[in-house]
Amino acid sequence: MFDDPRWLPKIVVGGVFTLLATVVAGIPFLLGYLARMARNIIAGDPRPLPEWNDLGEFFGEGLALFAVALIYLLPVSVLSILIAIPATIADAVREPVVHDIVQGFVACASCVLWLLTLIVGSLLPAALMTVIVTRRFGAAFEFPRLAQFLTRNLGNYVIALVIELIAYVFSFAGFALLCVGVIFTWFWAVIVTSYAFASVWRDARQP
Repeated sequence: MFDDPRWLPKIVVGGVFTLLATVVAGIPFLLGYLARMARNIIAGDPRPLPEWNDLGEFFGEGLALFAVALIYLLPVSVLSILIAIPATIADAVREPVVHDIVQGFVACASCVLWLLTLIVGSLLPAALMTVIVTRRFGAAFEFPRLAQFLTRNLGNYVIALVIELIAYVFSFAGFALLCVGVIFTWFWAVIVTSYAFASVWRDARQP
């Protein structure tokens, strides 16, 4: 990032869109920007951070990527709601036996939810990268192709997931700057994460 002579204004604008992402409006712009950056990385561009000068294209492509993410996260959302309902009922039940049964169900379902979240969270970057590279919305749901890509490049992909975790942990340092800095450090974490997954694709053994 710091090799780019215009890294500072790019990060500042990215931080503004990160702030807008808290009310959803900025998410498509961010995703579209990251898509352009990912393709630059795959193409070997030494300065892959694009300018914020094509907002219409960023929004259009980002909207499609956002839709992919929503579809992937739909099972997690539905299961969360299904868990919340008996959890609320359990709090209102006075009968100890019934309460314990419902609580046991909620605990088991929560474990399933955690596992499902882990699977979806691990698979989603590969799905988004596939859409970015192929420019086909349906490519995100070609699961045999995704599985083949992951098995062939599992080591590098796991490293990218670890980098993602570390980057977002470090991004919370922005809270030290009167909390405002977190929007810029969060955008930095998004860039680092995207660079990691784009690098996996660039160096990948493709199916």
